[in-house]
Amino acid sequence: HAGSLNQIQAEAWKSLFNTLDSNSQVFILFDRSQRVIAFNQAAAKMTKSLRDRFPAKDDPIQSFFPSNLHEPLAEPIRAALEGLELSLDLNLGDRAYTLAFSPLYPLEGQPDAILLNIVETHAPKSDKAPVSEPNVLVEEQVAARSAELEETNRKLRSDIEQLLTSQADLQASETFFRQYFLRLPDPILIWEKDEQGEFRLAITNQAAADLTGSSMDDLHGLLLDDFYSRSLHFIGPVHTAFSGIETRQTEFPFISHSSPEQKWVSCDCIPLSDRYVLNILRDISQQKDRQRLDEN
Repeated sequence: HAGSLNQIQAEAWKSLFNTLDSNSQVFILFDRSQRVIAFNQAAAKMTKSLRDRFPAKDDPIQSFFPSNLHEPLAEPIRAALEGLELSLDLNLGDRAYTLAFSPLYPLEGQPDAILLNIVETHAPKSDKAPVSEPNVLVEEQVAARSAELEETNRKLRSDIEQLLTSQADLQASETFFRQYFLRLPDPILIWEKDEQGEFRLAITNQAAADLTGSSMDDLHGLLLDDFYSRSLHFIGPVHTAFSGIETRQTEFPFISHSSPEQKWVSCDCIPLSDRYVLNILRDISQQKDRQRLDEN
């Protein structure tokens, strides 16, 4: 469960982690009860290779790792839950990794959640390479990783903390959306239900503008029916999401309101609140073309 994370924030994080499948680094978010809130595809693949099973939300964080690693993981997890930021070097399978535990503070006092970032460092010298002691000092952690990775993690931690402290409103999480959702390579649309009950585009990203052949400014405030005026089958999933039911990976032919070119698009619609719906599109035209070639 998401602990004190409110439903909107938890859904936003699940959507983000599910969408960041192209990121080779492992990201896992777990709460004070050590239950997993969200993870990305890299984390799922890691667990499958180590445990021969896929993980699930609400699994204990320990279940992502083989049983022989539970003991060396216990102390870093405990320390992170007490507010210490630290790292641990481990051999996972035939590779060596650094596990960085970052406590997140929505309020003063104890951390509300822990972000675990796993980064491959180098090939182990032997299958029996010893597990190193965790670096308790932040300075040692910074020295162990590159400046670029440290800066990336710092920004991610900062924005997660902002999300955790924000109110259940899109505006309060604007930095989070702009820095992560809107930089994704897939088209991102956030629909808002206005005071008249109309569904309008509140936020979109450059990938959505590229898909439609429009500018981001032109898309802002566009009515749902106008945006999908030549691809009406996309309207239903958005309406369904505003009723509280999400749809995932629905595939439709897509023709933009501003371009005659037809593409195949996969569509996700995730309710964020009764006012906002997250609509993620993915151009799968090349995949469809390959399928047709294989069939022929």
